Amino acid sequence: ISKTFGTDSPRVIALEEVSLRVAPGEIFGIIGLSGAGKSTLVRCINMLEVPDRGKVYVDGLEITALGSRALREARKKIGMIFQHFNLLSSRTVLENVVFPLEIAKLEKGDRVKKGRKLLELVGLEDKEDAYPSQLSGGQKQRVGVARALANDPKVLLCDEPTSSLDPQTTRSILRLLDTINKDFGLTIILITHEMDAIRQICDKVAVIADGKVAESGRVIDMFTSPRHETTKAMIRGASQIAAPD
Repeated sequence: ISKTFGTDSPRVIALEEVSLRVAPGEIFGIIGLSGAGKSTLVRCINMLEVPDRGKVYVDGLEITALGSRALREARKKIGMIFQHFNLLSSRTVLENVVFPLEIAKLEKGDRVKKGRKLLELVGLEDKEDAYPSQLSGGQKQRVGVARALANDPKVLLCDEPTSSLDPQTTRSILRLLDTINKDFGLTIILITHEMDAIRQICDKVAVIADGKVAESGRVIDMFTSPRHETTKAMIRGASQIAAPD
């Protein structure tokens, strides 16, 4: 797929001929420096951004060919977690989690039952009546994870889900995503600029540089035999962060 922004010069080329295949049940990382195009790429997967050219398939369905009603239905199977949580401040934790089910017109008793089960899954069963302002960053992101799972998605898109969190909280959120992947067989696409996050939970990774796929493959191969300069620089940065003082 390709995507540009702006109609007059200078036009910004966000993505240029990007092609990726993510296998069912994989945790697939997409990494790049700020401005590389990775967030635009993940937003094209669920059509929050419409590609200029190319096609997007999710579970065999061409998302780019759907009308608005069919797209809304398809999006129910594509959960999304955001960098800045995107919680509704006037709603409680439980109300935030069940909001997608409310839109889907699920009966209130069923909504509450499912919401409580999801809060238990993410370890926040004691916070259902709290408001987002009363939560830590890690707790807010756990609410975001629970909400993203409300419609039983097949794919979970994670757009920089740990970039606002401290290292310890980051590890706990990554462990949660890894558990969800293993327990539910959920396909996860993780957008990040942190190579250590890729190393911890991803099966495969694509490195995005200047709107293009610089290289992609198994995570272990990237760490042992990186080819592109962007990959090498990010691995060096991750090694320095991981090294003790």
